[in-house]
Amino acid sequence: MVMSPTRLDTAIERIRAYARKQGWKKSRLAKEAGMADTVLRDFDEPDWNPTADTIRRLEAIIPAKFEAA
Repeated sequence: MVMSPTRLDTAIERIRAYARKQGWKKSRLAKEAGMADTVLRDFDEPDWNPTADTIRRLEAIIPAKFEAA
């Protein structure tokens, strides 16, 4: 059975897509969001499991109209 993406999966993909579009590494993304880069140490791993606070802080730096391609 194939599971549809959850809102969390969608948010994570949106964050990753925005970082790619900007050409940002994890350290720059963390800096822009006002957090330590160690928070994003597993950012590139498929099973990255960020906290709700991390998602909120990262989403806050992404323009509302940005859509992951």
